[in-house]
Amino acid sequence: MAQDVVFHPINEERVVACGTIDGSLQVYRYGEERDSWSPLVRTSLGSESKGDSGGCSCRGIAFGNGGDVICAAHSAQNSIWVADVGSGGKIVRTIANAHDSCIHTHSLA
Repeated sequence: MAQDVVFHPINEERVVACGTIDGSLQVYRYGEERDSWSPLVRTSLGSESKGDSGGCSCRGIAFGNGGDVICAAHSAQNSIWVADVGSGGKIVRTIANAHDSCIHTHSLA
């Protein structure tokens, strides 16, 4: 189930990102045709050793750096994760204890 959905035009392409209740982050490129969806990022945010989200959700997402990265507010450890869109979702930064309690949305200035 989607917790947050954001759209972004990256290099003249249409892109939509979705953070889910199970902790996954999914980013898709789409076009005007009905079957033109292609995945750019599909990653689970959370415990790398467990390979799951640790029961925590991806609550808020926002594109940054012109669409090159996507930031996700994750309910685990009240953290924010930064994923590189071009690498297929490699986590490039994690900010633990970034907020006092679970948040549901955020934006980048």
